[in-house]
Amino acid sequence: MIVEICVKHKVEYCPYLSEAQKRIRDIDNKVKHVGYSPTKLDCINVMKCMQDLVSKLRDAEIKLGEEIREEIFKAV
Repeated sequence: MIVEICVKHKVEYCPYLSEAQKRIRDIDNKVKHVGYSPTKLDCINVMKCMQDLVSKLRDAEIKLGEEIREEIFKAV
């Protein structure tokens, strides 16, 4: 996942990326491993987190090194 790669390499805006990754992973793990059905509030919280992330990244110019870029391309 692109977010995981960026967090691993401490790309700019890492705190926002880390928070989004954590919230998504928490819900995803519950769904996969416990059969959890997310509540409306769970969904709202994750969507809000993603909206915050997108708003921070929308106008940002993030510079990625060649190594990180290659890792992202391989993941996609």
